[in-house]
Amino acid sequence: MELAVADAGAPVKEVKEKKKKRHRGAVRVLGRELPREGGQEVQLLAAALRRMKDSLARSVEHAEAERRLTALVFEKLPDGLIVLDAKLHVLEANEEFARMIGVPAPGGRALHDLFRNRGLHEVFEASLKSGQAAEKTVRLADEVVWQVRVVPMPAGSRAAAVGVLRDVTRLLERPIDWDDRVWLTWAPDAAMVLTR
Repeated sequence: MELAVADAGAPVKEVKEKKKKRHRGAVRVLGRELPREGGQEVQLLAAALRRMKDSLARSVEHAEAERRLTALVFEKLPDGLIVLDAKLHVLEANEEFARMIGVPAPGGRALHDLFRNRGLHEVFEASLKSGQAAEKTVRLADEVVWQVRVVPMPAGSRAAAVGVLRDVTRLLERPIDWDDRVWLTWAPDAAMVLTR
């Protein structure tokens, strides 16, 4: 007696093939397939939903590209950039800010924990209190000079203020010497110092 062995996977293969045919070129919105056939009204509605879906996908793609660009600019700025909440806790900080203060990951920390210079705290506090931009040049203990500018954010923002810190030490204390390629040009009434 001979037993016939049926292909147990045949029904599964058949269902998969039908599903492939049904979904080939189909558009799904909110987990449901839009009909390709039907009355004129159904086809118009389906076409409008397809256009809306495509437009939304392009908008999301554009927004993501803009977000990546903003993040790149934030990280690559030559100045320290810090974003604070109303309690002066760091929400975001770029690499240059972390390098300037010597703390690799300042996110989540209080401003008072990151530096002890009262002048730095005052410029942030003054800006938050007044709601106006504030600027101050601060000399740190190690003879480093920072120019600090703080801009408050609009009410309702996650961030309360953004600070830009620029190390201006070299600009203020740089001696003029021949290594800097200083050239003297004499005019009848004055001398001009030109640097390259």
